[in-house]
Amino acid sequence: MKKITKQLFFGSIVFFIIFAVNIRFAGAASMPVILYTDITSGPNTGGENNKGCYLSIFGQNFGMPVGNLPPATTRVYINNVEVGEYKYLGPSLGRPDVQQLSVQIGTGVTLNVSSGVIKVTVNGIESNLEHVFTVRPGDIYFMSHVGSDSAGVVGNITKPFRTANGVWDRTDFGADDFLVIRGDQDYNLGSGQENLSGGYRWINIDKSGSSDSNPITTYGYPGEVVTASFSANNQRGMITLDNPRRKYSVFANIIFDLNDTGAIPIYLGFYTQKTNALDNGRLVNLKVTEGMVGYLGVNPISIQHVDYLKMYGIGIGNQSHLAQTDLQSHMIYLSHEFNHADVGWCYIHDSRYGRSAFKVAGDGAQQIANVNVRIHDNLFENLPQEAIQFGEGARECFFYNNIINKACTKGAAVSGFSPLSIRGSDLNVGDYYIYNNTIYSDAVGADGHGGIIQMGYSPGSTYPHSITIFNNIVYAISQTTNYYQINDTRFTVDKITLDNNIWYGSASPLPVFANDELNADPYFVDSANGDFSLRPSSVAIDSGSQSVASFVKTDFFGTTRPQGAAFDIGAFEYVSTEQNVVIDTTPPMVPVSLSVE
Repeated sequence: MKKITKQLFFGSIVFFIIFAVNIRFAGAASMPVILYTDITSGPNTGGENNKGCYLSIFGQNFGMPVGNLPPATTRVYINNVEVGEYKYLGPSLGRPDVQQLSVQIGTGVTLNVSSGVIKVTVNGIESNLEHVFTVRPGDIYFMSHVGSDSAGVVGNITKPFRTANGVWDRTDFGADDFLVIRGDQDYNLGSGQENLSGGYRWINIDKSGSSDSNPITTYGYPGEVVTASFSANNQRGMITLDNPRRKYSVFANIIFDLNDTGAIPIYLGFYTQKTNALDNGRLVNLKVTEGMVGYLGVNPISIQHVDYLKMYGIGIGNQSHLAQTDLQSHMIYLSHEFNHADVGWCYIHDSRYGRSAFKVAGDGAQQIANVNVRIHDNLFENLPQEAIQFGEGARECFFYNNIINKACTKGAAVSGFSPLSIRGSDLNVGDYYIYNNTIYSDAVGADGHGGIIQMGYSPGSTYPHSITIFNNIVYAISQTTNYYQINDTRFTVDKITLDNNIWYGSASPLPVFANDELNADPYFVDSANGDFSLRPSSVAIDSGSQSVASFVKTDFFGTTRPQGAAFDIGAFEYVSTEQNVVIDTTPPMVPVSLSVE
């Protein structure tokens, strides 16, 4: 704290109160931060009140909502033109600490938004400017319980259609178009009223968009709770089937309530049919709850044979109390073909049973490339077994800015279960890059072994080609927890590259392959309550390696890295702001009654 100075001059009486404040911020000061958006293109006319499509922006520091709307001090601009309508400000469906700010982009009067940079301002402070929106044509179809598939009118919110497949099956619905689902009540897949394709598919993805800028978009109306409610194990939410491979679809802002069933709400592709897939899919702000991971091999989010997948802000957890204990299946299963996948800002939590919450599997037998897989800024929390497993076929994976909070909470069923499991693609195949993560966990196998990070897998005879571990905090809650386990003797330590990591909490020594690594308390703000940001005294501050800069440009909350002399270690960048704030420099009037001796 700098010295507070006060200068008082009688006669004119001028007050200069100058002070500086050290503040720890969860994100970058009070600057609004855009992390991602649900769509990147759409029309600025048509639809509700002729104001075009809806756009939801996800991030931090968007202000306090008034009801469910942004305050007057929060504004959204595209290409420096303010949007036409504000629809919602509140928590997102995915990560609970990410805000959703939804607007309708066009004015429909005199000046419409044109293509350009998306900007949020809060109290005059501008957000980051790297997100772009493209204005282009497209029709908007509304869907509601009060609608009719035979009498619905395109673009008319007062004359909606009734079912999702009723719109998807129309010959005039395709690339460029939007299906906007109203949230007037749950869409009960067991009611017999939802026009399920084949008797079990809520949305049958049987056509494609034409490009990333011209997808088919299905999303929930912003500010309304749009829920698909399941009633049977065999039901599916959105699903691809048969030839040819589908492309360019967006799904956003929908809740899938599985109601204690083994249904699968997101089912894209099938492992035995490469043509049954969805390339260039964009899944944003979807929530999956009350499912049964472990039920007959069910993976509630099953994604196979996909390229260029973008999956942002997915929340999956609160598993059904009826789930079985057979330890099979995964909450998210990314498998077989997934080049250029980007998975970020998800909340993966509270699974009672099941294996790794997120499995990145691939198909080693087919020798598929599976390169440029980026998994970042996700929160893994309260998981009985592995948080994430990189297995067969996952050949080039980047795992950064993630938090793993309490995985392997039940103890591992077998040696080799670890919060972060890197098993490798095949024999000496697969390169994995582990940057700026914070892992706070126990991991004790049934045989007394195991570790927080596991490398190689003897039962499957797989081990990686290389693992690079930079700028991570590995915190063992219990002293009996090992930092790591090498689970295949053929995986030798010369395949591991480390730099600037912190290892703390275990009674076991630092990894034998660790040179010049830190063994010190990272001083989290409140780890017991899940706050892993750094205290001012943390050794993690300015102690990281710059070599991650091409991938790790921000931290878990979107704060630009680095903030100090160097990168910080772990998922959070510490921000210390010293401001000289001049409270008032205007000379006040001399009080009439004042006398100076």
